[in-house]
Order: sequence, then structure tokens, then C-alpha cells
Amino acid sequence: MDLDWVWDYIHLISADATRRLDLSVLREEVDGWFTPVSLPAILGSPETECEKIASQWLQRAGKRWRPFLTVAAYQALAGSNEKEISTDLKKIAVAVESFHKASLIHDDIEDGDAIRYGKKLFTPNTEFLRR
Repeated sequence: MDLDWVWDYIHLISADATRRLDLSVLREEVDGWFTPVSLPAILGSPETECEKIASQWLQRAGKRWRPFLTVAAYQALAGSNEKEISTDLKKIAVAVESFHKASLIHDDIEDGDAIRYGKKLFTPNTEFLRR
């Protein structure tokens, strides 16, 4: 990876403005999207049992690197100084995390793992996932 190129985009200087990405603030914001209050505001309230389980899984622990990198890359390359992240970009970032979580669940089922994030994977209402 060309670190000079990465830093050039993180601290992009143009003729009319200096745009800097505050990665710590962005990281905190992205992490905040996966709370019981914020997630339904982005995706809508879960209605079916499957949607409720998926929402619970998205709220569980995780580093959330994928959604963070999705938004950081967009902001670095878009050239926008907007403070507010659009709902569409939030949905894309959450979708990226959703696919990642789905791959983890699939892997855990295939490997017969019983614990993820220090919690049991299967409870009585998620036992249907094993079938």
C-alpha cells in the first residue's frame, strides 16, 4: 500500500479549502449506528422474527471495520465537506456489515461453533438456523 497516497487523501488540500477526515469521530459515529435506537432509524423497525434476529446480531459486538472503511473511503474520495452522513451512505455501510455478519454466522454453523462474542450462538428461538 502506498501510505503517502493514503495520507494525501486523508488530508486533501485544494485551492479553496483544506478537508481533513477526523477518523476518531467517524469511528465513534459508525459504532453508534449499531445500537438499539440507531439501527432501526437507519433500516426501519424489524417486523418479522428473522428481521428481529438479524437486528440483534448486528447490534452484537464487533470491530465494525467494514462500515467504517466504507464511509471513510467515500468521504476521502467524494471531495465533500458535508458534516452529516447521508442516510443512503449509512444504509450502504450497514449493508456491508450485514454481509460480513452473515458470513460469520454461516462459518459458525458450518464449523459447529457454539460461542461468538462470548455468547452462545443458538438459543431456542434461533435453533431454526441450524436446519
